[in-house]
Amino acid sequence: MKTIINKSNIIFDKLLLFGRMVRLNSNYVYNKILIYSPNMGGHRQVYCNVITHWALESELDVLLYVGNDWCKGENICEQVSPYIDMYSNSPNVSILDGIQKSPFMSDSEYLLILEKSLNPDLIFVISGDEFNNSLYSVFKDLIRFKKHFSKWVGIFISCWCYPNSANWLKQNILKIILKRKVKHFDVHFWLDEYFANSSSFKKAIWLPDISKSFNLDGNYLDDKSDLLCSQIDNFLMNNKGREVLLFFGRDFNRKGFDFLVELALNDENFVVLRTGESLKSDENRKLMEKMAVLENDGRLLNINQFIKSPTVIERIFNATNFIPLPYRDHYSSSGVMLQAMEFNKPVIVPDIGLMGKRVIDNNIGLTYKHKDFVDFKKAVYEMQATYSKYINNINHFYARFRKENIFSYLDLMINDDTY
Repeated sequence: MKTIINKSNIIFDKLLLFGRMVRLNSNYVYNKILIYSPNMGGHRQVYCNVITHWALESELDVLLYVGNDWCKGENICEQVSPYIDMYSNSPNVSILDGIQKSPFMSDSEYLLILEKSLNPDLIFVISGDEFNNSLYSVFKDLIRFKKHFSKWVGIFISCWCYPNSANWLKQNILKIILKRKVKHFDVHFWLDEYFANSSSFKKAIWLPDISKSFNLDGNYLDDKSDLLCSQIDNFLMNNKGREVLLFFGRDFNRKGFDFLVELALNDENFVVLRTGESLKSDENRKLMEKMAVLENDGRLLNINQFIKSPTVIERIFNATNFIPLPYRDHYSSSGVMLQAMEFNKPVIVPDIGLMGKRVIDNNIGLTYKHKDFVDFKKAVYEMQATYSKYINNINHFYARFRKENIFSYLDLMINDDTY
C-alpha cells in the first residue's frame, strides 16, 4: 500500500518549531494569553481572576476559557461568579464558555485545537494536576506527545499525584502519572514550596497560593448578602461569649467537619458556623442527626451555599478567634488557610503535608496528630488561651502571598528567558 504524506501537517509542524524558536529570543513580545480552566470549583475562579488581572496589567489580551462544573460531577449547574463576571465588559478580555469535550479527546488534544484557532502566545492551565485525567488521556499519552506552538504553563494546585505514598506500587504509579502530566508544560508552578525546591523536574517554580482577588470590589453584594449578614449577626448575638468554630467550604468528609460537630456536642461553650455548598457524597445520616441536634439548640448556623461577597466573607472570618482545619489525608495547600492568614487568624492543622510544615516552620498556629480527635480537641483548648501570640508571625508569613509578590513570579513567564 502506498503511503500518503500530508504536506500541510509537515508545514504546520515546521511552523510550530519555528514559533517556539522565536519565543526563545529575548526580544519576543507576548501579546495574548489563554487561561484554560474547565473546572471552576473552589479557588480556581480566583486564580482565573488574578491571572487575568496580572495579564491586563502586563498589556496582554486575555482569552478566558471557563467551565461550569464546580462540583466535580455533583450538582452540576450554571454558576455565576463575580470573579469572572467583572471582566464581561472588558475590551481586552474574551470569555469563552467551557463545553463538554468528547470523552475520546484529551485535554492536551483539545488545547491544541484551541491553540490553533485562537493563536495565543502563552497558555496557563488551571490546574495542571487535573490535566489529562481520563483513562483515554493516559493511554494516549503513552503513544506520543504532539508539539505545541505557544508556551504552556501548568499550575499544580493539588498534590494527589505527588509521589509521597508509603505504598511502593502506588508511589511509582503516581510518579509515572505525574511525569506524564508535567511533560506537557514548558513551565510548571507548584504551590508547595518544599516540593518545588526539592523537585528534579526542570523549570519547576514555586507560586505563592492565590486565595483572594486584588481587584474585586470589597463592597460587592449579591441579592442574598444582607440576609446572610443578618443571619450571622443574629447567630453571634444569640451565642455571645461562646467560641465560634468555622468551617468554610465543602467536602465534609475530607476536611473533617465531623470533628467540629463532635467538639461542639461535647462542650456547649462551642458553636459551629458552616458555609459552602455540600456534596451528595458527604451525606451521612449520623452526621446529619448530630448537626440537627446543634441546629435545634441554636448552636449551628449552616449556610449551605457558595459565598460570593467579600463583605460576607470578612464577616464570617472575623466571627472567629482562630480557624481549625482538621483535614484528612491532605498533603497540599489550603486556600482557606491562606484566607485565615489574611484575617490574622491562627490555624489548627494536622501534623502532615504542606499545611503542617508551614504551621510548624513559621509558628502560625498549632498542629495535632493526624486523624486523632483527642489530640485535636487538646489543641483547640490550647489555642483558646494562646491565639493572640501568633499575630506577628502570621503577618510576616502572609507577606509573601500579597499581590506584588505573586505578580513578580507570574512576570517570569514573559520577562525571563530562562523560563
